[in-house]
Amino acid sequence: MSHSPRLIFDIHLDLAYNAIDFNRDLRWTQERIRRRELGMADQVFRTRGTVCFPEMRRGRIGLCVATLLARSVDFFSRMPGWMSPQQAWAHTQAQLAWYREMEACGELLQLRDRGALDRHLAAWLAAPLESPPRLPIGYVLSLEGADSLVTPGHLERSYAEGLRAVGPVHYGPGVHGMGTDAEGPLTPRGRDLLREMERLGIILDATHLSDESFRDALDHFSGPIWASHSNCRTLADWNRQFNDDQIRELIGRGAVIGMAFDAIMMVHGWTHQRSKPQDFQLRIEK
Repeated sequence: MSHSPRLIFDIHLDLAYNAIDFNRDLRWTQERIRRRELGMADQVFRTRGTVCFPEMRRGRIGLCVATLLARSVDFFSRMPGWMSPQQAWAHTQAQLAWYREMEACGELLQLRDRGALDRHLAAWLAAPLESPPRLPIGYVLSLEGADSLVTPGHLERSYAEGLRAVGPVHYGPGVHGMGTDAEGPLTPRGRDLLREMERLGIILDATHLSDESFRDALDHFSGPIWASHSNCRTLADWNRQFNDDQIRELIGRGAVIGMAFDAIMMVHGWTHQRSKPQDFQLRIEK
């Protein structure tokens, strides 16, 4: 009897970020993408592990939450990002255009409602296990970090384009609140954003919220919640992860919590870009 899953749901993939910011054609094989990047030094992640459509189908990842991602920063910030929310918005629109092109060539299928989701699941679950399905990969559109939402009207425009989840913050200080490695509450614009999200029925992604912004968000939002890619602070002591009380509260609100398999989120003491899995006896067993 085969133990291969008929379908895997990956709740967080930066597909358009990989395609637009790294200039990767995700229709290529992983090997071809890596080979193309040999010798490139413009990005620290060149030639390293990346997702692509052939590998997703081979692993039967037929459903994912796919992101738009563009941070806005101020003049003094040392973090990468766009110098205005308007520029960040324009960049997310380039990413959105890429999703539309991938839909047009049959690689992706945007899922905007329960009916579309049910039909897509039925097609994938009926596909034979013997070979990777030649079906479109279904995606739910999410916004990771909401700096690009220049006005509340931009959120409504995004909803009309199929946006169904929003994480208000990313790394550091943001327009709407404090993210990973920062501390502080939501800004007044952040609370306004939550009210508009609740009105539209958009899911709140609690990932990346600082502790105080997390408290603020859950106190001011009554709609559906998930945490797309977060782990447990007991395993990796960093405010990127949730403490036990936060996890209990999310569970009490009926939230889905997606695990992140980044080593820095799985063990104490990992040093970014320096530590190796062997240093922590991390092994992948098939």
